[in-house]
Amino acid sequence: MVRSKVAEQLGWAFRKNPQLDFGLDGEIEVREPDGRTRGRLLSVQIQCGWSFPRSPGNRGFRYRPKPQHLNHWLSHPTPVLLVLVDDKTGACYWQHVNAENLTDAGGVSVLDIPRDQGLDESSSRRLNDIARGRQQIDFARQLFRVWLAESSLFTYAWNTGLPRPRDFHGFELWLPDLPGRRVTAGGVLLGGPGFGVRECAQLEELWRLAASNNRNASYDDIMVGLVSADKHALDRARLPRPPDSKSVGLTVELVPLLLREDTAWPRLAELNAQGESMDDDLGFLHLDRNRVEDRELNEQQRRANRVWGTL
Repeated sequence: MVRSKVAEQLGWAFRKNPQLDFGLDGEIEVREPDGRTRGRLLSVQIQCGWSFPRSPGNRGFRYRPKPQHLNHWLSHPTPVLLVLVDDKTGACYWQHVNAENLTDAGGVSVLDIPRDQGLDESSSRRLNDIARGRQQIDFARQLFRVWLAESSLFTYAWNTGLPRPRDFHGFELWLPDLPGRRVTAGGVLLGGPGFGVRECAQLEELWRLAASNNRNASYDDIMVGLVSADKHALDRARLPRPPDSKSVGLTVELVPLLLREDTAWPRLAELNAQGESMDDDLGFLHLDRNRVEDRELNEQQRRANRVWGTL
């Protein structure tokens, strides 16, 4: 029922959670009117059946979540929606789970779901606004910029030369001074336990945009950071394969990046072919960015450990 409402009323995609998650049933991927996605997600918890007491004045419904579920929802990296489903009529009602929408009822936190807040076209703008809020992917993109500056010895610059890549893939970064090649730093994909259907679909969209952009600008490579907090998800055998068609002649460079939060501050660490952090080698880190030979050595070592393909 929820999938049907999301597809027919909103024109978006709903995916059931294939794994056993603690209190979350799936996710909604928000799409633009032309069908394109900008990587914005809404996590969903679904409750079905009319076992929910109605709010005073019959304005809606009141739901009392379990404390452990509520803590999980409030700390989740993407916004969480609670969706109540009337299994007799198919009507779906939703509420954003956040501190502002919680009410104290005798020392217990409850969530009020308005009756006029249906999962339909009338809610499109409000749901869009929720999805545009700060998400974990935004955090990963900022760390990606820091990592680019450090790993390329501060050679990246803002890309103002390409007319069309100003999208969620993050093509706005440009590395013009890497030895022997010009690189567009094309985006960040954030994977959970693994890079699944959603991430592969985002990569397909990125390849399409890269091919289009390459017709209007001159660059050699497109670099994509594959970010996950799960080291096993970054195993080379699990990573999506880059395209090998040579119709355009643009080189694709996939960089496995481990999201580390066990350090003094969160950072991304590039993994080599053996799954070890390249950035833990102090002799490798402390290269002089003003020396050409050090820059070339830095570039050679990193290129040798990445996953390559050709568009």
